[in-house]
Amino acid sequence: KSAAGTLTIKVTPDNIAPALTISNPPQDMLTSLSSFAITGTVSDQQSAVALTMTINGIQYYPTVSNGSFSQLLNLTAGQSYAINAIATDQYGNTSTVHRNLISYDPQAAHPSLLTSSASVPKGSSTVITLTLENAAGVGVSSLSTDIAYDAALLDVSSVTAGEAATAAGKDVSFSTPSAGVLRIGILSFGNSNLIGNGVVARINLGVRLTAPDGNVLLTASPVMSDASGNLVFASSTGGVIQVFTKPGDCDGNGSVNIAEVQSAISMFLGLKPSERCVDIDRNGLVSIAEVQKAINSFLGP
Repeated sequence: KSAAGTLTIKVTPDNIAPALTISNPPQDMLTSLSSFAITGTVSDQQSAVALTMTINGIQYYPTVSNGSFSQLLNLTAGQSYAINAIATDQYGNTSTVHRNLISYDPQAAHPSLLTSSASVPKGSSTVITLTLENAAGVGVSSLSTDIAYDAALLDVSSVTAGEAATAAGKDVSFSTPSAGVLRIGILSFGNSNLIGNGVVARINLGVRLTAPDGNVLLTASPVMSDASGNLVFASSTGGVIQVFTKPGDCDGNGSVNIAEVQSAISMFLGLKPSERCVDIDRNGLVSIAEVQKAINSFLGP
C-alpha cells in the first residue's frame, strides 16, 4: 500500500503452455488389437488443464487423474487413426501432440519389403537389394525404412534407386542418423505415382577386414504411404550378410598372394599341415577343389 492509500498489485501473466505427452502409442504404431488404450500425462504449474482428443474428426474427453490420462479406442482392421491431443490451461495456453495409429489384419494380404542376403568375404563389398512385393495391390506412393546393421562389421558407401522406384519417378535419399542405422527414403516432390513391384533401392555394403566369420543381420522397419498421405500397413523380411574369409587368405589382409597359393598346394600335397584358411570344409584335409578356390582368390576380384 502506498502513502496515498492506494494498493499496488503486480500481475505476472501466465504464457507457459501445459506439459503434454502421449506415452502410448508411439508415432506410426501398427497394431492388430481390436481396441487400444491411448495413454499419457498432462500438467500445468499455474492452473487446471482441460484435455480434449480428436481422433479421425471425433472428439473425446479423457479423464485426467493425478496427471495421467487414458482413452480407450475401438479399432477397425485396415484403418488408420489420426490422434490429436490438445491441453488448454485456464489462460488459453495450449499444447498439442499428434500420433498416427494403424490397425491391420495380420491375415490379410499387404505390401512387403524384402531385404536380400549375400555371402561376402571380409574386406570385400556387395550390393543388397530392397524389393517391394505388393500382391494385395495396395497403392504405395512413398516409403521409408530404417535398416539396422552392425556398424562395427559393415560399412555403407551408397544407396541408389532401383528399377521400380525409377519407373515411378521416385528419388532415393539416405542418411545414417546414428551408428548402425541406415535410413532410406523413396519418394518424389513432383508426383504421387504408385510404385510397382520390384527393386526400389540398392545398398552398397562393405565388410570390414576385422569382421569375424559368421552372419550379420540386416533388419528393416518400413513405413509406407498411399498417394493421399495415408499410412499403409507393410511387413518386412530381413537379410543376412554371411561373412567368410576369402579362400587362401591366410594372413587375413583381404587378398591372396602367390605365396599363399603355393602354401595351399603344399597343404594339398601333404607337405605342410592344413589350415582353416584353405580347408574350407573343415575336414582336416585340403582338396584340389579348395586349392582351385585359393587360386581363384589370387586371380581376383
